[in-house]
Amino acid sequence: MSLRQMEYFLAVANEGSFSRAAVQLNVTQPALSQQVAALESELGAPLFERLGRGVRMTAAGRAYLPYAEAAVTARRRGRQAVENVRAGLGGELELATVISVGVGVLRKPLLQWHAQIPGVAILLHEFSHRRALEQFVDLGAADLAIGPAPATWDGEAISLGYERFVLVLSGDDDALKRIRPYRGQAPQAASMSVGRLPLGALKSRQWVLFERANGLSELIEGHLASVGIVAPRAALRTSQFVAATALASGGMGPTLIPANVVPADLPGVVCEPDPPLLRELSAYAKTGIVGFAARFVDLIREHATMLEASIARPAVARRKRQA
Repeated sequence: MSLRQMEYFLAVANEGSFSRAAVQLNVTQPALSQQVAALESELGAPLFERLGRGVRMTAAGRAYLPYAEAAVTARRRGRQAVENVRAGLGGELELATVISVGVGVLRKPLLQWHAQIPGVAILLHEFSHRRALEQFVDLGAADLAIGPAPATWDGEAISLGYERFVLVLSGDDDALKRIRPYRGQAPQAASMSVGRLPLGALKSRQWVLFERANGLSELIEGHLASVGIVAPRAALRTSQFVAATALASGGMGPTLIPANVVPADLPGVVCEPDPPLLRELSAYAKTGIVGFAARFVDLIREHATMLEASIARPAVARRKRQA
């Protein structure tokens, strides 16, 4: 099989039609059909189901799709790397992350990148779950991933620090009577917080939670379960941070959310859960973290001020897949 055949396959998959794909590729439809047929012959299975006015991918086609995308992307990135060497700072940095990190942690580093290296565009891929992020990066489809520390990883992984979660409630919530003020200064990531609130005080409450497909749902509900709030009752499930904070501060129910996505003008009350919830974030890549990727990691360390320092451990750790 050739990269050209993979490109032809991807064009048909994206367009849903041999004729439209042929126009896009500027080739004749018979030539396109012949190359796709040759690829199907080599793979030993049809990749498309031919319909009246278009096509639909078969199960084999859907299984083959991410690998064809990764191969074509690898060739494109290889060419881009050579062009970057020839042209200096021109090019592109391909980042992958989870939505919560993209909204909060990466905002300032991205703005600094644009201010310092405007000639290098950033292509940002955002995923709702950490496992989808890890699978994407494992295919070699990004220069760098920024997200929850992977449990196992066979490439380079750099610990960036810890993301702190806070509770958001309405200003008239009875549970606020149980808040314990900080002794001394509040943690940097919880600077808007008025104190600590034992999660047990919210045991019988309905919550504003995230959709189950969102990786935060698993993390937050697992933390609640650890203090006896098993299968918390949902007043609402959402995929939006703005909706979660607005509705929680309006009285629908408490929510747990990363401190770095809480708006400064929130009308509700922010406090830290007791016990606290923190999530380690890492930068990791299939290959080495060098060049533009390493430079972006430096910007995170300098400008992602809401992240708390890592626990004592080597800054760079190589994690191996478990059998």
